[in-house]
Amino acid sequence: MFMEKIVVGTYEEDFTQFEIFCYCLNKNWKGNKQITVFVGSYNNEPGNIDQVQSTVDLHLPSWNVEVVDGYQPLAVDGYAEQNINKIVNSFDLDHAIVFDSKDFMVRSMDLTDFMVDDCLALSYFETAQTHYDLYPASKKIFDNLNIPTTLNLTPWIWDSVVLKHMWNKHHDEFYKGNCTEWDSYLTYAVGTNSVKLPAFKERVIVSGGWTHQDYDGMLAQKQQVIDFDHKKIWKHSRKLEDPRCSDVTNQVLSHFDIPLTI
Repeated sequence: MFMEKIVVGTYEEDFTQFEIFCYCLNKNWKGNKQITVFVGSYNNEPGNIDQVQSTVDLHLPSWNVEVVDGYQPLAVDGYAEQNINKIVNSFDLDHAIVFDSKDFMVRSMDLTDFMVDDCLALSYFETAQTHYDLYPASKKIFDNLNIPTTLNLTPWIWDSVVLKHMWNKHHDEFYKGNCTEWDSYLTYAVGTNSVKLPAFKERVIVSGGWTHQDYDGMLAQKQQVIDFDHKKIWKHSRKLEDPRCSDVTNQVLSHFDIPLTI
């Protein structure tokens, strides 16, 4: 039986979301309670590790927690830094499950939620677009493969050994911002025949609001997460433009007995 850990990043602008993430994780995660939190840079300086440590001490008291400085001065920008940190903080156990701090776990989950027929689960979805239409930069890893379409929304699970092999071969491209984490890993895994893929069946376990989601869309997402038990993650991006979206998130949190607000 292999072991998994959770990897999550947080940034100065996301500390409110991160606290809710931690509360929900402690309430609902039933798997291995090991987590690495990387703290991203702020204005080209290391982030506030002490504040993050205080949050995890409060909300994850029984967890094996590692809080690390995620400042990557050689990364071309903050997005590249985030991609690098998700990868390099995933190597020490068999598998890592990667979250964003805006991912609120509203139903119980464990490792089995990330396994399908003894394979690592993928967030398949139906679309006329190809893998390379969605993720053209992944051609730098392998080109012209028959890869099923997936969403790159967190949370996802990856094989740490395969990920490390990809990193060793292509890490320079990540520092330059030419590659992104999820699609590069999947492309490498398929191209090297390193992982077995589950049969294609649409699987999207998240609802909520990400960048540019509108209020009506949030209301529709709220109904989905309430009605469908397989929807176990509610997202709330700090970039949501309509302030009423926060009201929707607070209603969802209240529905699932989470006593925090955004």
